[in-house]
Amino acid sequence: MLRSGSLLDFSGKRDGGPAHVRYMDHREISEIFSKDELPSEATRSSSTPYMNAFISEGNVRLMDGQGVTIGEMEPTPQQYTVLKRFVDHVLRDEGYFYLDLSDNDGKTVASREYYPADGSARIIRDIKEYFKNGELPYKSELSQFRYSTVLGDSDLVAANRQLRKDLSEMRAKLKARTARKEYGKGRSGTMDIRQIMAG
Repeated sequence: MLRSGSLLDFSGKRDGGPAHVRYMDHREISEIFSKDELPSEATRSSSTPYMNAFISEGNVRLMDGQGVTIGEMEPTPQQYTVLKRFVDHVLRDEGYFYLDLSDNDGKTVASREYYPADGSARIIRDIKEYFKNGELPYKSELSQFRYSTVLGDSDLVAANRQLRKDLSEMRAKLKARTARKEYGKGRSGTMDIRQIMAG
């Protein structure tokens, strides 16, 4: 998501394929960087530094079915508006939401998992609090206990989180593979990121 609140289209819709299927990995944002703009640690074999550089410019990484990664720049009012809708969508469809806050090198400096009872308003407040005070607000032990009684001990919670991420990634890969078979027929199904940025 750009600073304006606009979303980049990583589906195949603009290339003639179906909507709501992600054809491109977020790391393919590397295509918009010129050689003079390459992050110093970037190499042709890894596109992750390009994605981190893009996030460090105030853009937000949205991962449908999971959550968001926000860099060192606080979201704009336009981004907060879109974030609220996105959080509502993920909480409703998945039953959980992950917030990752990272530094300019992509290292996670704060992270939290939320559930529908938390609601999008609390998550947005927590993000704003982080940018005001440099840390996420304290989460009471009572609140943590409430969820732990439902999900089990901390090891089970961590395992559950990883399984949900794995399942979400497998679903996305299956959707993309199915859509490529229907749409591909001799085409790669990959969009040119410059088309996205120009559109």
